[in-house]
Amino acid sequence: MQHKTTLMHELLKPMPWGRLDRLVELHGADKGVRRLSTKSQRLALLQAQSSGAVSLREIEATLASHRNRLYHLRAEPANAPSPAR
Repeated sequence: MQHKTTLMHELLKPMPWGRLDRLVELHGADKGVRRLSTKSQRLALLQAQSSGAVSLREIEATLASHRNRLYHLRAEPANAPSPAR
């Protein structure tokens, strides 16, 4: 099976993840976070911007549809239940 790089992966390649990790640690940005880390939140916002999402529900639905691929983006799915529909 041939591996195909996704557009999102290409967009994330130039991101300085080490710098983000250092800043999160320096400022304690993830202290007390229950479900969505700073890194995962950044990925969700980038995905929303690139897809033109207009609501939180749309962002959640799009990410949920790619749940099994999130590890490629260094993200983890939130353990929260989906919003009631």
